[in-house]
Amino acid sequence: MPTNALPKLRKGQLKTWVRHGCDILRPKTASIVLQPEAKPLPQNCPRHVILVHGHNCMPSFLHGLLRSLRAVPGADEWRFWLVEYDTHWKPFTRSAREIVRVLEHTGYDFSEAVLVGYSMGGLVVRQMVVEGFPCKALLSLCSPHLGYAPWLPFGEAGSLSISPLSRRLQMLNRNPRDRAARPKYHFLAIDYTDRLGYHAHDGLITKRSALGETLGPLGSRLQVHLSYRFPPGINPHVHVLRRENVAPALQVCEALFASDTTTL
Repeated sequence: MPTNALPKLRKGQLKTWVRHGCDILRPKTASIVLQPEAKPLPQNCPRHVILVHGHNCMPSFLHGLLRSLRAVPGADEWRFWLVEYDTHWKPFTRSAREIVRVLEHTGYDFSEAVLVGYSMGGLVVRQMVVEGFPCKALLSLCSPHLGYAPWLPFGEAGSLSISPLSRRLQMLNRNPRDRAARPKYHFLAIDYTDRLGYHAHDGLITKRSALGETLGPLGSRLQVHLSYRFPPGINPHVHVLRRENVAPALQVCEALFASDTTTL
């Protein structure tokens, strides 16, 4: 191997990370991208799956989840959307309103929309329901429904809005429209064991928060347990997006995609 090969690789990686970091941190207005259709669908097709990323992420972070969802039987009858929004400088409530406004301006019929939110995105999609956006079903993956873990020292507008003490989060959890929709909600949580023992969290979100244990009955509460040889840091929170770990949510989607009813 040439002696200058490794430095060039590191330089390229550094540029990529800097570019991604700047893109994540820049203030932005919510935007959406319709993904290529597996087969032509009629304009008035009401079946849509809307994927919303988490804090400090970009839509590309959900490409693996998107592939897993599109592999579910019946997924070719659905349109898929990736959402981008500002996770740092705006509270999740404002981002949800922006996303709803952008989707409504497309002119599509979203009456059978399935909302999928990862991490902070799970609160965003719940707030979209509060804003009146249609919801056939809602899936959240490792989302802080009761706030993020107490050891996380976040301090900007986006993360403060999803803290355990956030007034916006408390209002969402008391909202009557959100309460009425909870039979359509499916929350997935990750916990794990390592050489130090059992941990009832995924590194960022406690299992209690991800399952929304104080929110009453839901459509379902799904749990996945992971095992590591060494302390994994926040890896469990990220590893939920792997196909084998998100399998319980994919099973919900399989039943949903095969259903002719308007609720699950």
